[in-house]
Amino acid sequence: IDVYLTLSHNTPVEFRFIGINGTTVFSKSVKGYKGFNWFTISDLEKLPSAPYMLNIVTDDATIVEKILKQ
Repeated sequence: IDVYLTLSHNTPVEFRFIGINGTTVFSKSVKGYKGFNWFTISDLEKLPSAPYMLNIVTDDATIVEKILKQ
């Protein structure tokens, strides 16, 4: 999965994949830098095919996206 974010300042970014039962099944933290950022999350081959909520958390905001892994 590729994620593009524009950040107002340097901040840690955490990606959390939440299963349909509400538990976190995968998380990854990376450094984010002021300006445009391109993150690739490639450690997902162990996750079963299912719908997930992807929470992208910075110190400014939380973004929630629906993801379907096939």
